[in-house]
Amino acid sequence: MIQLFKPHFFIILLICNLSIFKSQAQIKYKDPLIEELNKTYQYEKSVQVARFKLLKTNSIEKKLFYNNCIIRAYTNMEKNDSMLISIKNSLDLLPSVQDSELICFTYLRLGIGYKNNLDINNSTQYLLKAINMAKKINYLNVLVRAYNELGNLIITENLNMNLALYYLNLSIKHTNAENYDLNNFDNLTSKITALVIRGGLYSKLDKTKESFNDLFLAKTLVNKLPNNEYSLKTINTQLSLIYLIINDRKNSEKYINEALKISLIMDDKPSIRYSYRFMAEIGFHFKDYYKAIFYSLKAENYSEESSEELVSKIYIDSIVSLSYQYIGEHEKALKYYKNFVELKNKYYEKSRFNELNKLEVLYKVEENEKKLALKNLEQTKDKATIQILFLIIFLSVLILIIFIGYKYLENKRKKIIFKNIENYDKEINSIKGWLDWRKKTEKLTQLNLIDQADAIENNLNGTPEEFVNQPAVKTPEITEVPINTSNLNIESNLGNYSNLYFELRELLETQKLYLNPELTLDDLIKELGTNKKYLYYAIKSNTEDNFRSLVNDYRVNHVKSMIHAAIENTKKIDIDKIQLSSGFQSTASFFRIFKSKTGLTPSEYVKQVRLTLLSVA
Repeated sequence: MIQLFKPHFFIILLICNLSIFKSQAQIKYKDPLIEELNKTYQYEKSVQVARFKLLKTNSIEKKLFYNNCIIRAYTNMEKNDSMLISIKNSLDLLPSVQDSELICFTYLRLGIGYKNNLDINNSTQYLLKAINMAKKINYLNVLVRAYNELGNLIITENLNMNLALYYLNLSIKHTNAENYDLNNFDNLTSKITALVIRGGLYSKLDKTKESFNDLFLAKTLVNKLPNNEYSLKTINTQLSLIYLIINDRKNSEKYINEALKISLIMDDKPSIRYSYRFMAEIGFHFKDYYKAIFYSLKAENYSEESSEELVSKIYIDSIVSLSYQYIGEHEKALKYYKNFVELKNKYYEKSRFNELNKLEVLYKVEENEKKLALKNLEQTKDKATIQILFLIIFLSVLILIIFIGYKYLENKRKKIIFKNIENYDKEINSIKGWLDWRKKTEKLTQLNLIDQADAIENNLNGTPEEFVNQPAVKTPEITEVPINTSNLNIESNLGNYSNLYFELRELLETQKLYLNPELTLDDLIKELGTNKKYLYYAIKSNTEDNFRSLVNDYRVNHVKSMIHAAIENTKKIDIDKIQLSSGFQSTASFFRIFKSKTGLTPSEYVKQVRLTLLSVA
């Protein structure tokens, strides 16, 4: 029984397209009076006003606009012969028009006009022209409507349903764009049209859930439109059909009754006829044959003698014939069957010509699809090329950054090495000076001891009284020349500062005061018997450093020696224990000072020492 719905389904889509587009108008050129007449469905008056204004104007653009208004009115009134004459007038005016938006809109209007006149070839040609131009000039309103019309055309002619879905998806995609203003009456109507057509297509593809989603969303949007009777009636009819397909009689009758009420209020005979046909179809589907006959005869009362009604009449006669047969009235069944056969033959005679057009349309649509696919392929290749270029640039920049970073770290490492070498040189020179000072001091001490021994020996040769009265021999002072307190210039007191510095080193080396974390400058001053200023200049003149740095040097050297000793004795290295025993107050200061003095962390230094010892071995 579902097979019986298919021609009916196409007719619903055709009504959907006609009814929803009845309220649409061109955007750039707009005539308020014609718009008002269209909204109130006064199409005869709309034709009269458009004709009058067309004759009065001297502008080719306005002439084309008003002629398009006439085409639209005739389309809504289904007066195809008059519409074809107006289409010819638009074609004559087109070559003289420069306005691309008006040309684009005219292509759309011609496509719709030819479609309603069942000229599939020309309809497809002008709809594709409208789409291509709308893309170029970013005319979204026309682009969306042209996609709707092309998708609906493919569905109605039972061509490639996946291609139809592709065009309808494109239409809805553009209606979701940020620059698509849904507050605009025409734009909102176009989106509703796309949703209704796609909802019908989903039902044909057995996607009931998606179909209901589109139709109920369309119904919500329709409530925002003024004069929305045609659109609301179409959506209700479509919902009724889908509920019938899923065998939900209650909802199917509910929505077709709503559609019928709207049609009766509007006194729209074609819509009333289609509503009664639906009701007959529901009765037949649920084997309520008396209802099917009743509503079929009611639908016949609103039939008209026109070629467009052939499918509708064939369908009604088939339902009535079968219903009479099932209830046992065979004479009446035979009568309607004969009518059915006669009308069907007429329909197929008319359809032979249309079949050729369908093949040509299918070829053109597929050709257009191939062109789109090739264009997308070229764009994909361009994108891939751009991506490869960006990747190459990115890798080049990354390599450059790595190279610069490596050079920076290399230079930094070299600076640390040079600094360490300088520090080692200073340390070596300082140690040499300290050792020389030590030898000199020891020599002076020995000479003093010899002098004292000679004096004692001489005194022993004298009388005891002389020996008792002999003054005690003083121990010679280490500092040969006192520091000039009136002039603290480093150069003038260099020798004296060196002696004080070497006394400091002797003190640190022998007593290892640096291992005391609480060691201060004042402690050393007390031990050396000097003052802060002299000691500062003594350190500065020999190391170009300060007290804290000198002490840290000793502590770092102590850490190094402990690490070397532990490695040589193959003992476990405990960095925390080494830090505590080397005079550092905290782990943070230990790591910071060790890294600044050596350029390595303690762990890195341990690894370096191990590698060095391994290579030597």
